[in-house]
Amino acid sequence: MYTKASTIQETNFIVPSLPKEALIKLPEYFRPTKNNLATQYYYWNRDLIKQNRELLKKNKELREEKQKLEQEQAELKKKKEELEIERNKFLRMIFKPNKEKQISSKKSELQIRSKQSYTRPTPKQIDETREAILKQCPHCENRLSKRVGFYQRIIEDIPSPKENKAKVIQYTINRYYCKHCKNIVSAKPKQVLPKSRIGTNTLIYVLYSKYRLRLSQNLIQENLETYFNLKISQGELNNLLNKGQQVFKQKYKKIIEKIKHSKEINADETGWRINGENSWLWAFVTKEETRYTISESRGKGVPKHVLGENYDGVVGCDFYTAYNQFKHKQRCWVHLLRKTRELVQQDPTQQRKQIKIKLGRIHQQILSFRLKAESTEYQRTAKAVQIKRKLLVLSQQKTGDHNLRKVLNRCGKYAGELVVCVQNFNVSPDNNPAERAIRPAVVMRKISGGSRSKEGAQSQAVNLSVIETLRKQKHNLFEAMEELVLGYIASSG
Repeated sequence: MYTKASTIQETNFIVPSLPKEALIKLPEYFRPTKNNLATQYYYWNRDLIKQNRELLKKNKELREEKQKLEQEQAELKKKKEELEIERNKFLRMIFKPNKEKQISSKKSELQIRSKQSYTRPTPKQIDETREAILKQCPHCENRLSKRVGFYQRIIEDIPSPKENKAKVIQYTINRYYCKHCKNIVSAKPKQVLPKSRIGTNTLIYVLYSKYRLRLSQNLIQENLETYFNLKISQGELNNLLNKGQQVFKQKYKKIIEKIKHSKEINADETGWRINGENSWLWAFVTKEETRYTISESRGKGVPKHVLGENYDGVVGCDFYTAYNQFKHKQRCWVHLLRKTRELVQQDPTQQRKQIKIKLGRIHQQILSFRLKAESTEYQRTAKAVQIKRKLLVLSQQKTGDHNLRKVLNRCGKYAGELVVCVQNFNVSPDNNPAERAIRPAVVMRKISGGSRSKEGAQSQAVNLSVIETLRKQKHNLFEAMEELVLGYIASSG
């Protein structure tokens, strides 16, 4: 009872708590003093209470700091996800995404290839024959005897730049007197462009290099000089492109009329620049024609002018409001599915994932049904009504997600315009034809930056429309363009 504090410290004895009531009831000879156990316990207990309060305060501060750090971490994670979505979006604009390889359960049968499939096919026509002759032995340099055998090799090659130089042709144009008309008339050379020092083959080559190979004008100049030894200035090159517009004028008018009277068409637009000012390049595509037009406006007046005010065909398009003026439309499923995919990437909530899966299943049902070419008109109408009903039911789903609500409203608003491809198999469920037609113009825009004048933009639209139409109709481009050039020369003469 009267053991000193030193003894307690040596045995590492921990004194239990002593209530305040016990201290009051203790006799006077048990009251805390400097040398007894109660005194030592009193001071220990007071220090422990003080330390406990400090630790509790520190613990509270650490918890608050932890919550603050967790909140900052969540905000940084959200910003990172948003940046990754933007990055992937721009990457998809520049690079084509890699498609995941589908692993089929059935192994494909091994196809035995013939020996000829590994070698280049032999040309049917031989343009030139040459012979390799040897008079001395390459090892001992002695004279060789008569030939004892031979074998043949076939080589395909292009002409060398030295052999393929441009020709300079001088025409003597004779003049004659007509006794009947009493006028002096002049003969006109064939296959010569009016008011031009450049020949038809050069014109065709420049148009092909510009609108199919998408070369810049500097590279076209360099190619002509390197390969054909033909120097052409920047002004002459621009004159040739404007001459192409005149050559293709009649063909372009035919394309305009066929576009206006087409039953199905796809349309899309992209940015363009005219002398540094913002403009728009529009593409209107059918199965055999492609028409481009460049305008300073992105309003509904452009498609109205191109297709006509009373156009009665089906317009395949995205959800841009400029196409709302037409009676029959097929909205692009790819744009709708892409929007849901972006929402899931931005914030993968359970509801967003469910909407994405449901829309994907509806799209797959449409694609599967379109494979049934033998389906009747009644079956197609019934299927269209069924899918439209699914879209309307989906649009009525309740959600507090503002961005997801926009997608659901789009499903309800355009439900009838998303199922036109079910009733009419000639209509594509997506707007890919117009997207593909836009791609050549986008590549050219990245190279040249657009057009320097309205006249150059008009030449761009006409020339690109005719060349892409000829390519789509599977013509030999050089032969088709030559036919148009010769027809222009004959009509101008």
